[in-house]
Amino acid sequence: MNILSNPDYSHIISWLPNHNKRFAVHDHSLFSSQILPKYFRRVIFRSFVRKLNRWGFRSVKRSVSGFDSTFEHPYFCRDSPEFCAQMSCQSTPLSTAAPKSSSRRPSPVPSASQSVTPTSPEVPTTVVSRASQEPLPDFNAFNSAIDLRNERLLAQLHERELVMQELQQRRQQMMLQLIPMLEPDNSLVSLYFAKKLRTLQSQAQQVRNYV
Repeated sequence: MNILSNPDYSHIISWLPNHNKRFAVHDHSLFSSQILPKYFRRVIFRSFVRKLNRWGFRSVKRSVSGFDSTFEHPYFCRDSPEFCAQMSCQSTPLSTAAPKSSSRRPSPVPSASQSVTPTSPEVPTTVVSRASQEPLPDFNAFNSAIDLRNERLLAQLHERELVMQELQQRRQQMMLQLIPMLEPDNSLVSLYFAKKLRTLQSQAQQVRNYV
């Protein structure tokens, strides 16, 4: 009933005009993606319809209501939420459940045109909806795990950048040492240091590719 009272959801689900016991779902996809994950464990519209049937809701034809998915319940009233205390959940939908014999007389059902007022003094003290008992997923733990993973990746990236900077500094130092030694008449020394220079360049390229 809180969902129907929320004006932000009026384009998805709402009470029928001039009727205090019927509501309609206008958009199945938006209802399944925006409303069902907040209040129910299952996010499939057919599962929601089966749950309504177990609670005694009846589907209304489009020719009568003007909408595809319209439901009503004699005790689900817009202006009298206290009547919800008389609702009960069946193990099977009412359309397929076998009738049970009972010596207790049923409570009178208020009509749509009559003003709804509480008639039964015997109201259960604790009526908890199954939907309110279903736990929501722990998004805080999920976000904390993502933040921890991002911190580890940033630390690894920073460490690789430090290694790259150290290799560049070593290359510059080696170049400074090689410049005075590269004389035309000292070919063996030039070849040796040229080979060392190529080795350092290869190592730097490997680190760059890895990063």
